[in-house]
Amino acid sequence: MADNQFVEVSSSNGEYRFDQNAVRVGFGASTLGLLLFGSLGIVSGVQEGFTSKGPLIGLIACLGLIAAAIHITRLSRRTLRITDDGILICDKQGNEVGKLHWAELARVTERRRMAQLALWDKSGTRRVLVDQQFENFALIRSRILAEYAKVFVLRPLPIEFRNPSPAFLETFLFGIFTAFCAYGTWRTYHRGQVGLSVILFSFAVVGLVYSLSLHPGIAGPSELFEDRIILRSLFKTEKIYKKDVSSVDLQDVANPHSGTKFSFIQLKIRESKPLRITTKFGSIPELYLTLRAWLEQARS
Repeated sequence: MADNQFVEVSSSNGEYRFDQNAVRVGFGASTLGLLLFGSLGIVSGVQEGFTSKGPLIGLIACLGLIAAAIHITRLSRRTLRITDDGILICDKQGNEVGKLHWAELARVTERRRMAQLALWDKSGTRRVLVDQQFENFALIRSRILAEYAKVFVLRPLPIEFRNPSPAFLETFLFGIFTAFCAYGTWRTYHRGQVGLSVILFSFAVVGLVYSLSLHPGIAGPSELFEDRIILRSLFKTEKIYKKDVSSVDLQDVANPHSGTKFSFIQLKIRESKPLRITTKFGSIPELYLTLRAWLEQARS
């Protein structure tokens, strides 16, 4: 598949550093979290005793936030270098953290939870992790996808979309949240606190629906056929024919609180609103090149 829609090779060569705005946002969030959980732990300890569950939970949360701050510090000192031969990531001392020659590149995936692109070699060993917080990440990603496009081969159709990394952690966390709200609903209702029980019940329903929405395969497989794409989710099924698709674009959305960027694919549909395809349906880099190659077949 031609890669002329991607960035020019020479324009992306160079050295890239961590985005300091993202570092400041990360430190700010960690600091606020430390103040919040630290204060809650202290207040709970004063009221219930420092051997109760409240201070222990606060301590665990604070330790996690401190670890996150240390991790941000370590990553923020890294640099990324792109050359005609490959990609290289070094730490503050200039020691090699990860390296991959373009000739070795076999696959690119996205680690949504950690906001990273993972570059794999032909043996299937992860070699380089590229954080989305590097400056000019869109340029870096475009170069990576351009190199991946050179070796990418569209699988035989029809193709069933599957997420190689199901959102088990998110499902678990929202499952706990849902169970907690459901238990709170039952307790408050039996205590005669009808208003509070209604609020907790609403939260429980939202948590359950969101947990189920993370696994669209529950509603059936989403598939790509020669002439159409079918996307199934919890509440609806969308069928789009290739002849109605004008382009396939890669977009980003940023979390305003953490600054983390998440990628999604947008299909521009003639005489209709764009269709968004998220990581729930699979690895974004893989889906993007798959849909691009699928659309190119109609034009070749």
